[in-house]
Amino acid sequence: MQGKGKQEFELAVFSGNQPQPRFGHTVTMISQYKAILFGGAIGNTGKFKITGDTYQCDLRTLNWKKLDRKHF
Repeated sequence: MQGKGKQEFELAVFSGNQPQPRFGHTVTMISQYKAILFGGAIGNTGKFKITGDTYQCDLRTLNWKKLDRKHF
């Protein structure tokens, strides 16, 4: 769009216990600034491992936290 100004993006740097790169997972927003990531598969195509782990991401602090069963 012309006349609207230039959009700029900034690379976010996350901290905490970050999940490994994966595919086939779900991410659900549970509040305005918190998201839950569940499951998925890690590894290379053809040789991957299905996970059942759960992580929480705080989008205000850019911090990941792995959740264990005691959080449910």
